[in-house]
Amino acid sequence: VAVRTLLSGDSEVAENILNKYKSFFDSVTKDGKFEFTGIPDSFNAHDGKNVGYPDIASAASIGLVILTYEAQKGEISEYHRMPKPIADWLVTMHKQYNEGGLRRHPQTELERAHPELKFKFAEPNAIVYAFLSAYSKTYKETGVWDRLRGNKSEYEGTAKNIRSWLRETMW
Repeated sequence: VAVRTLLSGDSEVAENILNKYKSFFDSVTKDGKFEFTGIPDSFNAHDGKNVGYPDIASAASIGLVILTYEAQKGEISEYHRMPKPIADWLVTMHKQYNEGGLRRHPQTELERAHPELKFKFAEPNAIVYAFLSAYSKTYKETGVWDRLRGNKSEYEGTAKNIRSWLRETMW
């Protein structure tokens, strides 16, 4: 929804959506330490609490919205600190799952006990690929890499690996 509203020129609705996720980010910052473990795939409509698993597509989508928002505004926004933890979490999940495609959410104990259970889907991985590619290109073109901690080629490499997996396995 946020991307559609941005593309239609309605940044106010997009800002309301981004503010919800910014509040979530703020809630996972404890004693000044940020502990990002993904963005839940759903929230309770009545009390706003998360009710779903952390989901790769939800996280990557929010990252894409922020990159789009900042590109449209032409400036760094109050949401600027959010894409890097998202990108780092996705790269970590990629490593955790022996590269290739990512599962929709972090492995549960049941999935660890039964590796034959594979929950990897094309659409969430395509969204992750789009985000990591855009994140890598955005920061490479703006020269922000010097200020970022982390390895820029890791984002590019993960995106390319996911794209290869999608082409070879899913498409």
